Amino acid sequence: QDHLLGVVAQCPFDYCSDNKSISIYDYDSQCNYNRSKVLCGQCKGNLSMVFGTSQCAKCSNYYLFLVVPFVIMGVVLVALLFMLNLTVISGMLNGTIFYANIFRINDSIFIPAIHSTRYMQLITIPIAWLNLDFGIETCGYNGMDSIAKTWLQFVFPIYILSLVSLMILVGRYFSIVARLKAAPVFATLILLSYSKLVRTIITIFSYFPINVPNSSVSYIWIYDGNVRLFEGAHLALFIFGLFVTIIFIIPYTFLLLLAPLLQSRSHWYGCQWINKFKPFLDCYYAPFKDRYRFWSGILPIIRIPLYLVFMLSENTTLKLWVIIIVTHFYVIAQIILSVYKNWLVSLLEVFLLMNLSTISILALNNPFSNVIGQDIVITLVSLSLFVILGMIGYRAIKNKYLMRCVMHVFRKCVIQSTSDEEKPLPVSGASGVKQLQDLSENDVREPLLEY
Repeated sequence: QDHLLGVVAQCPFDYCSDNKSISIYDYDSQCNYNRSKVLCGQCKGNLSMVFGTSQCAKCSNYYLFLVVPFVIMGVVLVALLFMLNLTVISGMLNGTIFYANIFRINDSIFIPAIHSTRYMQLITIPIAWLNLDFGIETCGYNGMDSIAKTWLQFVFPIYILSLVSLMILVGRYFSIVARLKAAPVFATLILLSYSKLVRTIITIFSYFPINVPNSSVSYIWIYDGNVRLFEGAHLALFIFGLFVTIIFIIPYTFLLLLAPLLQSRSHWYGCQWINKFKPFLDCYYAPFKDRYRFWSGILPIIRIPLYLVFMLSENTTLKLWVIIIVTHFYVIAQIILSVYKNWLVSLLEVFLLMNLSTISILALNNPFSNVIGQDIVITLVSLSLFVILGMIGYRAIKNKYLMRCVMHVFRKCVIQSTSDEEKPLPVSGASGVKQLQDLSENDVREPLLEY
């Protein structure tokens, strides 16, 4: 760009192709997905960034109407959590959300885009939803770049947290809303938003060094090599990310980890404030044994180094080995200590983490180089998805109110329609009475009585 040759060890993410032959007159020939410029960080011509993929596509401003389903999705998510009672109190979401988070940031390693099929894209949609992502490839608006795409990652988690906060405020004045018990849902949505925000903030803070001969090292933003670190548009993004980190990420992480200790010292001067968070914190501690309540903060903390390794390391093998080692240590500690009250919750978490570890081990050997390896990866992902959907179904069946509603609708729609079909045709007048008499004497008589 400045007529200087910069040297980097590896192209970020899946922006670059595997083509070893590159023309010095057309540097964009090394880029995938219609990308161009420094480290393939921008889109060619009048193309735009797309949600859910690294691709660039022709977009129009009509995609701004997606705000409507976007708003509806937030309401539906909150409603489903209330109806299914699918919250952190059950303990089933701890390992599920962790699995979805780590799989999502490494999906380009686990399932390379060049090998991705329609079925693979379909089975990863629920995983994307657990990360508060769209799950499908869609435009935002015409001209959307990496900076704007990153800003928009903050919108949905902030929106759903605002919805539940509004419900809590309204519940103070209307008893019917207060009876919904919003604290477990609020705690669940905070955990979902926490994972999304941590990933977005690490994205903002990530950089890439470019070594320029006979010059100093230049630091650029990893998601767009044309954006210099802490300059221009990236500076505003960095300041906001730092603000969210200070007021939310750090306090939330240490609150989950240290709250059990602070609660035991709540009678001390200056520690009484922790009691105000007790209804909220009890939602996280509910599935754990009393002596292991601090365990609710372990998985949120583990996410951070895994995210950092993914964003900052250029070595794919290192990323996979970190996942394998961390998951194995966590599973061993979880089994030995037996931290959960319910052994089914512990079994679910162990299964999902070992599933993730197995996929990582297979990824070390490039499983998509042969059909058998590809089928094994697809089977493992499908199996984890089946277990997650089974968990949701289990929570739905356990919800007595929801099942009563389903049975009521079933009786109204199915049983009522069947009984209507069996009703005799209406009759009226003297001829009708005569027909009924004939029917009762002849047609209704049991055959055995005629002998």
